[in-house]
Amino acid sequence: MMGFTGGSLISELASVGVKPEEIDAVFVTHLHVDHCGTVAHVQGDTARPAFPNATYSWTAEEQSHWTGSVMDSAFITADQKAYLKGMFSSVEGRFEPVKDGQALAPGLNVISTPGHTPGHAGVVLSSGADRAFILGDAISCPVQLTETEWSGLGDMDPKLARQSQEVVVREAEATGALLTAAHFPGLTFGRVLMGEGRRYWQPV
Repeated sequence: MMGFTGGSLISELASVGVKPEEIDAVFVTHLHVDHCGTVAHVQGDTARPAFPNATYSWTAEEQSHWTGSVMDSAFITADQKAYLKGMFSSVEGRFEPVKDGQALAPGLNVISTPGHTPGHAGVVLSSGADRAFILGDAISCPVQLTETEWSGLGDMDPKLARQSQEVVVREAEATGALLTAAHFPGLTFGRVLMGEGRRYWQPV
C-alpha cells in the first residue's frame, strides 16, 4: 500500500494459532497509514475488514479529523484517501469511538496523547500496582526523552505533542512504569531513568 511493504501482524497471529475471525476488538492509536494499514483489505472499490468479527476503536477526534476537510486537501495523497475511504466503509457499523480513561478490557485503558495527530491516543496496561504505557507515535524515538525539544517528523502539532509526552514521561519516571512506542527499536519495553541530570530510556 502506497509503496509500503511488510507488516507481520496477520502472520504473527497465525504463528500462535489465532485466526482473524477470532479477534473481537481492535484499537488503533491514530490513522496514519503505517498504523491503520491492517484494519482493512482495500482493492479498488472493494474493501473488507481484516478482522471480520471485531469492533474497531479510535478516538472521536481522530475520526473527525480524517473524515473532515483533510480528505479534500493536498495534505494526503490520492492513495491514502482511497485507503481511508475504503477502511471507513469496511468498518461501518463496527466502529466505536473511545475517549481518555475508557476501559477497553480489564486492565487496559485508553490514554489521550494528542499532538502527533489531533486524536492520537495510547493505552495503559495495569496489573496490580504495575503499569505499562504503549504510546503509538506519541514519542517517535527514545532520544526524545533526553532531547526534550526534539519533535517527531510527522507531528501535526509539535508543541501539543511535547506536552502529551511530558505528562506520560513524568509518570513513567516517577513510578517506574514500563514504556514503549511503535517506532522504538525492536518494539522493546523500557523504563525512563534519570542520570547526570538528564532523562534516558533503558530497555528491559
